[in-house]
Amino acid sequence: KADYDNLPLDPVTIVSGKLPNAPDAQASGSIEYETAVSSSLRLRSNFTYTYRGNYFSSLNNLRQTTVGSPAGPVTIPYDRVRGFGYADARIALGSENGRWEAALFARNLFNNTYVEGYERDFFGTLIEGPGDPRTYGVEATFRF
Repeated sequence: KADYDNLPLDPVTIVSGKLPNAPDAQASGSIEYETAVSSSLRLRSNFTYTYRGNYFSSLNNLRQTTVGSPAGPVTIPYDRVRGFGYADARIALGSENGRWEAALFARNLFNNTYVEGYERDFFGTLIEGPGDPRTYGVEATFRF
């Protein structure tokens, strides 16, 4: 057990022992491939998969909450974020000496739908924060 003197704030007791935004498990893996296309061109590709396990969005460590509705109280999921994963990919063609490169990329390549967190706004409204949808684009790099 650690003792601390002169804490700027009162310590907070977490009932379930789970810190917010601290998943049970987290992992990421990448595969990269690079090859010469010609004597002056290189092809580079990368595929990354990221997984984030279950976690809570707040110190309350709730799994659900009950809210009012015109039809009566309704219980909805809240605070506990289910584990999720997503894949990113990138393929690039560039000069052998690395002076320039043109690439295509995609984030959340398979367009997985997931929740990144829950919160309440100023009025107490419950908000579910969705993860980013698939995004893709082109990038160019020039080194002088």
